[in-house]
Amino acid sequence: MRLLLAVFVLYLVFLIATLAYALRKGGSEERQGALTILLGTLLSEVASEAGPSWSDPQWGGIEIDLLMIDAAAFIAFLVIAHRSKKFWPIWAAASQLVAVLTHWVVILNPSIVRTVYATAQPFWIFPVLAAVALGTRAHQRSLR
Repeated sequence: MRLLLAVFVLYLVFLIATLAYALRKGGSEERQGALTILLGTLLSEVASEAGPSWSDPQWGGIEIDLLMIDAAAFIAFLVIAHRSKKFWPIWAAASQLVAVLTHWVVILNPSIVRTVYATAQPFWIFPVLAAVALGTRAHQRSLR
């Protein structure tokens, strides 16, 4: 349980730092990516509080509301990638796609251990955050 708490704190630090950096120093695509992450994070938190989570004994195996939020974020990153001449949105979209596919693994194989699902699925936000941060850095370099 300590490890999950440590990862959550690391996530919050990385999230806040990346969002602040992208919103302050990024171009329009980086700000759109940051807002996509922020909205997805807020909606995921609301959805997680509304229903049984993986740690609840009544957990049913798949969290459809989180799947829909992740799918919407994937589509948003696809739109950003389609409109952009930058490379980072492709990496963000690809990482977000893996997050969506992680939900589908549980749909296709409900016997997956819930702790595996609960730890594997949220991992993919880290590469998305890294893509936005690196994209913001590249944007800053291009301005010089």
